[in-house]
Amino acid sequence: MKFIIRVILALFCLLGSSSVEAQNYAETLRSVIDSSRSLRVLRGETDAEKDENMTGLNLPNPEAEVSHEWGSPAGVPPRTIVSLNQAFNFSVLTGASKRLSEAKNDQSELRYQAARLALTQQVDELMTNIVYYNRLEKYYSDLYRTLEKMKENVQRGIEHGQKTIVDLSLIKVRMSEIESQISMNHIESEGLQRELALIAGRESLGFSSSEYYSYSLPEDINSELSKIGSVMPELMLAAQEVAIADRNVELRKSEGLPSFSLGYTSELVKDANYFGVKAGVELPLWANKGRVKAAEAAKSAKMLAQEDAELNFRSRMLTLYKKSEMLKQLTKEVEKLRDDATMRTNLEKMYELGKFSMHEYLVELLPIMDLDLRVINVERDYQLALAAFRGGRDF
Repeated sequence: MKFIIRVILALFCLLGSSSVEAQNYAETLRSVIDSSRSLRVLRGETDAEKDENMTGLNLPNPEAEVSHEWGSPAGVPPRTIVSLNQAFNFSVLTGASKRLSEAKNDQSELRYQAARLALTQQVDELMTNIVYYNRLEKYYSDLYRTLEKMKENVQRGIEHGQKTIVDLSLIKVRMSEIESQISMNHIESEGLQRELALIAGRESLGFSSSEYYSYSLPEDINSELSKIGSVMPELMLAAQEVAIADRNVELRKSEGLPSFSLGYTSELVKDANYFGVKAGVELPLWANKGRVKAAEAAKSAKMLAQEDAELNFRSRMLTLYKKSEMLKQLTKEVEKLRDDATMRTNLEKMYELGKFSMHEYLVELLPIMDLDLRVINVERDYQLALAAFRGGRDF
């Protein structure tokens, strides 16, 4: 067990001393998203859906008909009838069908962009947690080395009769607890690394940075919401649903107009041929009944849904903003308390002067050292709140 802990500590020191700071958070995130197999599949499905949306926008196929009739009674000459016919409808001629299909294509693209943004936010939060565990590993590694030094001092004190085996046992118990924490932390970190690599479509990624993504909350939340609201796929999708409903109303109205057909006809009889043109009109007296009204009702519902989406978005973003601000302030307060070196300095002096036993010293020291852990935990909560607020938009 101790050998494993030492290997973990050595690896961490090696990573920390090499190029951890050189790893760019945003570049790594973009690399994961760009290589995501799930997004590549979705991209292909979206393109296929858009191609399908643009089919069936032409006029109906022309019809050709040939018939041959025999005369009766005997002596009546047979005749051959040839006709060509092309139907026309206003949904195609006015472009109503095409505009609806284009609106559906915009919807398909927005769905893809929304899925990409959601995955970006997922990866952002995943990487934030990996940074957290990297920082946690450093904390436990430093704490373990501190206890190792204390153990060495106590062992020397035992040799000179200044310390007891009880003092040594107390430190060993604490070191054992830290060993367990380091092992569990390593397991959690490896799990997150595997999840990140899976999204990237790779066997491993090795993201080992201990630096969070640099991001600051906007000073004016209202103007920020107005700016990002205009480019948010979820809101653009709600607006696109209204646009599609509007195009559908237009299509239904065009379907209520008469359709017509033009054609050529020829009748071939022995010693006499007849040919000319033919025209037809289809009057939509019943087939389109109620369809315009239904389309308009659907449009009204989509408009209400758009308003609801905008209200929910604004409410959610304001909540995330306030939460981020609160955690930011809490982080500053805990850091200020942690950075106050007076407590540690006084405690060490008291211990060196023999005012505290080893047990008393550990009882007083460990809560002070746990302030580092509290800073790490509060900062992680703050960074996760920031990741939720930016929602993958900043990459």
